[in-house]
Amino acid sequence: MFYEMLGVAAILLAIIKIGEHLIFKTEGGIHLNLFTDGVALAATVFLVDRFYRYRDKSSLQNRLVGEAGSRSHDVAISAVEWMEREGWLRGEDGLLRGANLREARLQDVSMEGANLEGAILEAADLRNAKLNEANLNGTNLFRANLQGASLQEANLRGAKLSWANLSHANLDEAHLENAELSLTNMRNANLNKADFEEAFLLEADLSGAHVVGISFRGANLRHAKLKEANWLKLANFEDVELPFVDLSEADLSDAKMQRASLYCADLRCAKLSGTDLEGADLQGAYLQDARFRFRDIEFTVASSATMPHDDVIADKIEKEVFIATNFRGVTLPDATLFPDEIEKYDLLRFVYPAHEQFAETLEIIKEIRKSANLDD
Repeated sequence: MFYEMLGVAAILLAIIKIGEHLIFKTEGGIHLNLFTDGVALAATVFLVDRFYRYRDKSSLQNRLVGEAGSRSHDVAISAVEWMEREGWLRGEDGLLRGANLREARLQDVSMEGANLEGAILEAADLRNAKLNEANLNGTNLFRANLQGASLQEANLRGAKLSWANLSHANLDEAHLENAELSLTNMRNANLNKADFEEAFLLEADLSGAHVVGISFRGANLRHAKLKEANWLKLANFEDVELPFVDLSEADLSDAKMQRASLYCADLRCAKLSGTDLEGADLQGAYLQDARFRFRDIEFTVASSATMPHDDVIADKIEKEVFIATNFRGVTLPDATLFPDEIEKYDLLRFVYPAHEQFAETLEIIKEIRKSANLDD
């Protein structure tokens, strides 16, 4: 509004000078005075009209922002749809940037690409919301319900999502670096290629989640649940804190877990074929029925067969070279260090109950877990 007024003033002066030197050609005179007064009046009417339009627009925008945070679903959705039609949701000047939408009822809303940076959406109902590519950087989503929401490629860096419900949500390629996700429910969510680097996931539940190509590098997953998580293979767990985490039945084939802390983790029935565990801490971890690959083996497998983990060879269909599980420098579940040379069956004392040393080894592991106050 201020710049418009300056612009109008400049144009007004220019018109008066043009009239003075080109139209009337003489200074003073009634015609020039009438011309000047007319131009000034027109400019005044224009500016007054613009002022009232600006005031009305500002009033409308403030009203719509307030209604977007309404606990009435119809009112909230209507307000957002109005802002969407006017193009007021995106960009640096998005109306909902930093807005207070606490406990808003926005289920099924469409706000793709919207700027919600720093907004307060605490306890908001965003079930099945479409928030693809939305900017939620630093947004407060504490206890928000995002069940089934679509957040593909959304920016959730530094977002506060503790106690939020993201079950069955689509977070494909979403950015969650440094996000707060303690006790967050992400059961059966799609987290493919999502970035959780340096995120805090204390006791987060990722059971059954789809996590192809995910990065947890430097994240804290203490007490997190990754039971039956699908396709953790190729995931990046370098330098990740995973003590007490539930990874039972998880597929960690070919995952990067160098220097990861898996202290007292549950890895029963986990797939660890080709996993890089160099320097990892497995002290107190359960490995019963976990699946490892102990050396580089060339298999010929049927295309319909599952990836083999032992020396079973099916009909010759195709050839693949599988990488052995890397135990170099690993602290084993009984607190011993993995030696440079180890026989396959020595390691299986942690895995197979039929092994002659399994029961003895299990008691050592239970003592370690007992000292960590774990009641199994």
